Amino acid sequence: MPEFKFFTPPNDTPAQNNAENKPPVLRPRKENAQEKADKSEMNRRAFLKLMGTGLTVAGAAAIGIKFISEAHKHTQEDAVKNEIQSLRDGFLEEKRKERIENAREYINVDDMEVIGETFREQIETQKDHITLDETTRKAIYHNWQEKYAPETVNYRDGIVQGLERMRPWFSEIKKIFVAHDVPEEFIYLAIAESHFSSEHVSGAGAVGPYQITEETAHLKSFKMTITDAYDERLDPLKSAELCAKHLRQNYERFGGNWDMALLAYNGGYTDDFIRAITTEESRLPREQISSQKLYILKEKETLSHVAQRFGTSLTLLYRKNAPTGESFDDWIEKMKYAREGTALEVPQKRDLSLDAFYLWLEGEVNKKIASELASDTYTVEAVEDGNKLGIVAKKFHMDAGLLQTLNPDVHDRILRTGQKLYIPKHYKKNPDVLLAALSHYHENINYPGKFHAIVKIIRENKLGATLENAPKSFSEIRLSKRTTLKDIAIRENIRLEDLKQLNPAIKKDTLPLSMGFAIRIPNAYLIAKADRQRK
Repeated sequence: MPEFKFFTPPNDTPAQNNAENKPPVLRPRKENAQEKADKSEMNRRAFLKLMGTGLTVAGAAAIGIKFISEAHKHTQEDAVKNEIQSLRDGFLEEKRKERIENAREYINVDDMEVIGETFREQIETQKDHITLDETTRKAIYHNWQEKYAPETVNYRDGIVQGLERMRPWFSEIKKIFVAHDVPEEFIYLAIAESHFSSEHVSGAGAVGPYQITEETAHLKSFKMTITDAYDERLDPLKSAELCAKHLRQNYERFGGNWDMALLAYNGGYTDDFIRAITTEESRLPREQISSQKLYILKEKETLSHVAQRFGTSLTLLYRKNAPTGESFDDWIEKMKYAREGTALEVPQKRDLSLDAFYLWLEGEVNKKIASELASDTYTVEAVEDGNKLGIVAKKFHMDAGLLQTLNPDVHDRILRTGQKLYIPKHYKKNPDVLLAALSHYHENINYPGKFHAIVKIIRENKLGATLENAPKSFSEIRLSKRTTLKDIAIRENIRLEDLKQLNPAIKKDTLPLSMGFAIRIPNAYLIAKADRQRK
C-alpha cells in the first residue's frame, strides 16, 4: 500500500538514526529553572513598564495636557504599541521554541529549524494570511504530539481510556477494516474522533465512536437506520463499517491517497476541491489539454472506468474528444452506447495530490481572511447571534455599551437577520475572532496531524498490543419473539446496563424489538447458562 504523504515522517527510533551513521548533534544548553525564572521576570517587568508608558500617554491626552503636541502624542502612542506588539511577538516565539523543546523526543533533529507555525500560531501573530506548506503540517503534527504525550490528561483520559472502551470491540472492528482493505491504523480514527465514546456529539451533530453525521449516514452508499429510538451510528461495529467503507471509497477516488481519504472523511472541503478542479477543467481549450495516449474501448467498458484507470476525469475526456459544439450531457449519453473498438484520446491526469489540495485550501482560507477584514460592517446571523446586541459584542470581544454607542440607530431587542452593524476593523483582527470565523477550516487542517500523532503515540507506547489478544466478549442472537431489552434483562437475569453497553444503538430499553432482531449477549452469561443446563 502507498505510504502516507502528509509530510516526510521523522525517524521513529534512535536505532534508525544510528543505522544511518549520523554524527552526534550538539544541542544548545538548556536554561536552568532560575535562569528561566529570571528571564520571565525581566519580560514581565518590561511589559508592565511599556503598559504603564502607554497608560501615561493615554491619560495625558485624556486630561488635555497642552505641552505634548498631537503629532508627538500619536508618535509616542504608536511607539508604545509597536513595543508592546514586539514584546508579544517575542513572547510567542519563546513559547514556540519551548514547545519544540518539550516535543524533542518526537522530532527528528534535522526538522528542528523548519517546523514552522501551526494554523493557530499564524493567526495569533496577527498575520493577514496563512500558509499550508509541509512545515505547517509538521508544526501541527508535533503540536498534537505534545497535547497527547504520555503523562498528559489527553493521554490518560483520551487515548488510554478510549482504547479500554475499544477493547471489547477491537477484534470485530479489525475484521471489518481488513475486509474493506483499509490499513489497520485507521481503526484508531475513533480515538481521534471521540476517544471511542458513543456519547460524544460534535458541533456538526456527528455521533458515535467514528462521529458520523446524519447526512453521511443517509447517503445511498451507507443507508444507516436512524430513528428517535434506534440509531446505528451509536453502534461501534456499524459505525466502524461506515468509516471503513467511506475511507476505501475516497482512497480510490483520490488516486490511492490515504491522507486525502482521511480529509474527505472529516469534512466537505475535498468535495469543494473536486468541484473547483472540474470547473477549471471545463474552461480549458482543447489545445491546452495534453494527451497520455490513444486508447481503444473494450467490451462493456465505460468512460468512468477509463477515467479512473488513467487518473483523469470525465470532463477532460469530454473536452479532448467531443465534437465541437456537442454538449457534455449529450456526448456522455452517446458514449454510453459506444461500441468496442471506439478510439479515445486519453487526456492528462488531474492533480488530486495532498499538496494540490492544501494549496487550494490555503487560497480559500486567505480569501476568507481577506473577506473578514475587508470591511467594518457585520451582517447579523439569527442562529448565531440570537438577535441580541450583547451576543454580537461578545463575539467580537467588545463592550456591549461601546457597540451600542457605535450603532446608535440599532435597538438591542429588535435586531434582524441580515441587518448591518458597524464593527471597527481592529476588533475583526482579534486572533480569537478570526479563529472563530475560520473554525471549520481550522478543524480540517488539523485533522491529519491529530490522527497521525495519536497513532504514533499508540505505537511508541505499545498500547495497541493490549488489544490484539482481547477475546470477543459477546455473541449475537436473533429474537424469537417481539420483546424489549428491559424484558430480556429481567427474564434472563442479565444486568440491563451490560445489555445496553453491548447494544448502544438501542436508545430506549423499553422499545419493542421485532422478531428476528439481532441483539448482543455477554459471552459470560451464555457460558454460565450452558453450565447450568448441563448440570
